[in-house]
Amino acid sequence: IDQNALQIGLATKNSLCQTEDVMVWCSAARAGGYTIWRLDDLNKLNKISTEPVDRLLDNEGTSISSCTSFMFRAFGHLVYGINLSAANRTLMYDTEENFWFEWQDTAGDKFNCVDATEKNGTVYLQDASNGRIYTLSASTFRDNGTNFTVTLQTSAYDFDISDTKFMPTLDVYGDNTTGNLACSYSDDDYSSFITARNIDVSGIKKRLTRLGSFRKRAFKFTYTDNYALRLEGFQVKIKMGLH
Repeated sequence: IDQNALQIGLATKNSLCQTEDVMVWCSAARAGGYTIWRLDDLNKLNKISTEPVDRLLDNEGTSISSCTSFMFRAFGHLVYGINLSAANRTLMYDTEENFWFEWQDTAGDKFNCVDATEKNGTVYLQDASNGRIYTLSASTFRDNGTNFTVTLQTSAYDFDISDTKFMPTLDVYGDNTTGNLACSYSDDDYSSFITARNIDVSGIKKRLTRLGSFRKRAFKFTYTDNYALRLEGFQVKIKMGLH
């Protein structure tokens, strides 16, 4: 439509990043609330923030003006990051896979990056607090010499039935690597998780057995070793109870 205008708005210039033909920013709607938008090729506009992300943005209030953002391409993925000062969290968005995840430093605080750039295939990140420059490497699995924890947490599954179920086995699929993948689960809506059990990720069969009974269960996987981790998914075996 000629002379058409899309009134999306910009919450703060600190949230705006552009790399290649992709632009991402945090918008402030006239109706209220903050959302993240993506513009491709100057003609494809889409809202990319999910409801949980929108709630975190809204909770920032006026602190949204203190956010920092960065964008870079590495390991085949173009990613956007936004640091929220009030929440002390870093939200990351993968533009290739179209999903959100989080980054933290080794102390559990936000990943305090203020900007990113690339030269000759190397990604450089600048720390917002001390101004130091760090590189991002596909062969380095530590944060400034310190191991960090990769955490994968699922939604709670009832497998479309509320009756009691038994779980004889859980299998994880992914590349063989070194160390253990710790697996825990919650049967009380995330209020508590059982003590984690380790899965050896160096072998072909990465399995846990005798996972007890449940009605609805959420899973948490963590990995802290200084090696590459690439997972495809997991599969559970279910046996139905009587009630």
